[in-house]
Amino acid sequence: MKSKGLAVIAWLSVGLIIALGIFSLAPTFHGVTDLSLNQHRITYHGEVAKNKFNGAGQLTFKNHDAYQGNFKDGRFDGQGRFTSHEGWQFTGTFKKGVPVGSGQLQTEDNKQVSGHFKRERFVNEG
Repeated sequence: MKSKGLAVIAWLSVGLIIALGIFSLAPTFHGVTDLSLNQHRITYHGEVAKNKFNGAGQLTFKNHDAYQGNFKDGRFDGQGRFTSHEGWQFTGTFKKGVPVGSGQLQTEDNKQVSGHFKRERFVNEG
């Protein structure tokens, strides 16, 4: 489980890095909106302010990875859930686009793992 858990977190990190690259495609209006970016490979529904994703929203990728939660200045920030198309998900706190603090990892075989992020690595508390 430990090596598989690390692989899962590696995939989470890859997803976050991809998502951060997308935020440079800043929308040009304010309010709640639906956006289709990068030739419909990415969809966003949520709040936009200061030409960036700000507030509650949902970002979905063509491969069906998704993030639902809070954004600040175009990045995952606050409480959120990242769901992988491979069947696992992480629910917890994000800051400046990366997971921080405590959270729950649900593996693709529905095992719940509690832990926290320390130096951008998930540490299993169980």
